[in-house]
Amino acid sequence: MDRLSAELSDFGSGVRSHVRVVAAPAVIAGNLAEDLGAFLEASPSVGISTDERTSPEVVQAVREGAAEVGILWGAVDLSNFEVEPYRRDHLCLSLRPEHALARRETVRFEEVIDQLSIVVAPGGMLDTMLRREATRLSRTLSYRMEVSSLDVAMRFVAAGLGTAVLPREGALGHSKETFPGVRAIVRRLG
Repeated sequence: MDRLSAELSDFGSGVRSHVRVVAAPAVIAGNLAEDLGAFLEASPSVGISTDERTSPEVVQAVREGAAEVGILWGAVDLSNFEVEPYRRDHLCLSLRPEHALARRETVRFEEVIDQLSIVVAPGGMLDTMLRREATRLSRTLSYRMEVSSLDVAMRFVAAGLGTAVLPREGALGHSKETFPGVRAIVRRLG
């Protein structure tokens, strides 16, 4: 966001402009809204439009000129792009408070492999990373439910349909804002 602000600072002198930002669902579920809000406050003459896309679609949109900025969470080919880190995500286990692990401060991934039942964006970066880690531990992941977004995953966890590994920042934001009073909680994976 600092780089975006620096590149667009000349628009702050009265030039009206519009920036298209495409971002992966995990990014949008995280702190993107707050970061864009801070940017717009500092640059009131700039307009922003956002679109949620998968990480490969983010890269494609920027490559084709459909967006000026792409923010993604995933391992995709970024050759011929100038890349800057945006934020760091931390993973957590999302579960209901009555779950046996709910009282623990940390949980190791190998302790929950057999209990994970909800996956967000099957075949996406998070799913791929979790499957790779399970394979490294000579284990296999087998989900009962596949969902398309963090919001849906949190709703399913809250409804008692299972547990999920999610980006902590996005899950905490959803549990506080989107789901007031929802009984889904998160625990950091150790």
